[in-house]
Amino acid sequence: MGGGNGDLRCFLTKTINNRGPSCLGRAALAPKGLGDSKEPFSHKVLLAAGIEPHFVVINDSSLATGKGFEGVPPLERTVLTGHCMSYLGGKATPKRFLFGSFMPEMYGTRPFLRMYGSVISTAFSFARYMGCTKCILAGAQLCSIDLYMLGYAKGSVYENELGNNRDLIHRYPQLYPVETPWGQKLFTSLNFRDSALWLAEEIRLSEIEVVNLTHDTILFGPNIRFEENPELPEDPEVESIFETVLAMEPRTDADMGQIMQYVQNEMRTWTNTAEPLGVLSNMRAEEYLRVGTDVLNQLDKGNVSYLVQRFEDFDNARFHEGFLGEKSSDDEREEALRYYFDYVERMARHFLEVLADQHRRLRELVQGTN
Repeated sequence: MGGGNGDLRCFLTKTINNRGPSCLGRAALAPKGLGDSKEPFSHKVLLAAGIEPHFVVINDSSLATGKGFEGVPPLERTVLTGHCMSYLGGKATPKRFLFGSFMPEMYGTRPFLRMYGSVISTAFSFARYMGCTKCILAGAQLCSIDLYMLGYAKGSVYENELGNNRDLIHRYPQLYPVETPWGQKLFTSLNFRDSALWLAEEIRLSEIEVVNLTHDTILFGPNIRFEENPELPEDPEVESIFETVLAMEPRTDADMGQIMQYVQNEMRTWTNTAEPLGVLSNMRAEEYLRVGTDVLNQLDKGNVSYLVQRFEDFDNARFHEGFLGEKSSDDEREEALRYYFDYVERMARHFLEVLADQHRRLRELVQGTN
């Protein structure tokens, strides 16, 4: 992995040498924990059970992933393997390896882990990347016994109670039914059904031996067998190898000068987004609708509308009904535009606060390296 703490695979290859990568089985199989693969914060479930995984894999770029690390003390013996655009655990995960590239001209290039639909695919790709010859999957179900609700691990952020006492209606919001080869009917989302098919094919092509601990799963196919209590091989050298992983020095190929300039340019962009909205807010009636519509069209083209739809509690349906409704009056259209621009301005100023903090921290980082 590039960035973070250097090239992990290069190190592992040199360390393991001719002993074969199976010695890292448990280390490689710990990504995302041994909990439910649908659960975005299953490391919390592991920690509650007294298990500190060697690796935790994350590829989710949503802000909600930060909740998974709330209240988690620094994990000094866990390495976060994260997509470069993901939340990276804050103080909970001081040891990190990054994958995926963003603006490589500034940050350098990194390897990319193949992933699709569910983080379990990323965890498998990570094990494959490190050369593991066997994977044991726990909680890799991607489905539910409930017709209407996916299940999540006990003790997790999204823990819930499942039932199966409602009738099949063969349409939304019922989940998609899947018949397993052993005659069990399970239910899943279309996304997870697609993900399971994709991962099953990846496993087939990889020729890696995969053991799934449960039949309550829609992940099945060639190279996947089921065993509730597989024997885990002991290897006393795993921990000594992992000690060296933890001791690896951080490195980065980032161009700090370009990054500073990029942040400054972004600050100008969001300043130029926020400030004109104050002038617009003083307009009234016909002038406000005319100018406001032009500004809205510009923000649509600049991807700002896409962002504000995901900002705080912005109600996109309310905006569309008010501004684009067939029976909307001019007053209702104006009210909808003011609602939209209020959120855009708040979002822009929020981004400016974040960028200002990043700019300050970058300056400190540059000064600390000189």
